[in-house]
Amino acid sequence: WKSVENGKTDIVEARTENGLPFPANIRFEDTNQNEIPTEIVDNIARLTITGVGDQEAYPIYAVETGDTIKLAGKLNIVSYDPKPINLVVVPVNGASYPYTENSLRTKLKAIFNPAIDSLSVTLADNFDTNEFDGELDEISTNLAQSYTREMKDLFQDFENNNEILDDTYYIFLLPRFAVTDQLGYMPRKRKFGFVNHEQLNSKEEEYVKTIAHELSHGAFVLHHAFVQHEQLVLVTELNKIPRLIVIHPLFLVRSIQNYKNAYQPNLHQQNQFFYRLLGIDKICSIRLSKK
Repeated sequence: WKSVENGKTDIVEARTENGLPFPANIRFEDTNQNEIPTEIVDNIARLTITGVGDQEAYPIYAVETGDTIKLAGKLNIVSYDPKPINLVVVPVNGASYPYTENSLRTKLKAIFNPAIDSLSVTLADNFDTNEFDGELDEISTNLAQSYTREMKDLFQDFENNNEILDDTYYIFLLPRFAVTDQLGYMPRKRKFGFVNHEQLNSKEEEYVKTIAHELSHGAFVLHHAFVQHEQLVLVTELNKIPRLIVIHPLFLVRSIQNYKNAYQPNLHQQNQFFYRLLGIDKICSIRLSKK
């Protein structure tokens, strides 16, 4: 996903793995085969994308044209009217944020700047509670957009002891998750989220990106990149007329290891065919690998 302010333009950069040149017939286009304005300099493609409406989403594709159309990848664009966001990060039972509040605020603002007017970030005092045993239980995939009883007990205890503000989102730093490679959880359009302190406390960039990722679910209602957004068409509908589409091996991208088993394990374990668009996911980073 790449966010852009409604009615404005922004730039995303695309490059091949190892800086290899783009194929001569590479083309970036939308679902209706309209070409995306692109400038390629020094093996970096700079694409100009446009915000088309508040909370409106659309896909763009990288394709190699010819007798056989090779799909190199896909990027989802979503635009928003500027909006202020208030975030409170709450350490729980001693899982203190290991870096500075100012650093967290600066890095989160850099991530969300294209989509919001202002971002307020507050690092709260540690919240000690007997309603949480220190480890978040495994989350059933059937609860992908809901809270477990354990989560509700935790944030309801927090609500009972703190003033909960309107237009404010709360992300709890939990000591650990039962599923160690699950880094975070926050249902879409909800107020409370959770991140796995144990797996993140030595990696500031990953810690910040995980908080940003979960906030994106709550505040911006973003789906995971491999989950089809309700406004987005299937890849098979890329063109109005049938064309043979195959995946170009040069641009094969594997799924985000960080979020394996987080919501839909069977989907996370599959290879995901996304193009490396730098800045696409300042919210969730991806890595390229050759097949």
